[in-house]
Amino acid sequence: MSDISIKFVNTSMCSCTSYDEETDENIPSEFCYGDCWEETVEDFRNIVAHLFEKNETSWWRVKDLNLWDGNHSGFFYAEDV
Repeated sequence: MSDISIKFVNTSMCSCTSYDEETDENIPSEFCYGDCWEETVEDFRNIVAHLFEKNETSWWRVKDLNLWDGNHSGFFYAEDV
């Protein structure tokens, strides 16, 4: 297995609220704006697509993967994003 490093930065710049001028508050919105989960997954899928074509075992190693529930490192099995 060869090591290839890809740096992928995910922001939490997603907002699912809109500003209500009458109440001077943010209220839940039907739409979300910014870097939201679906767009982030699609960006990641595009970045790593060539790696899935070359990986014969479908085992992957991640290091310092920062997710909502903490920082993760280890191995996982995946055939698709």
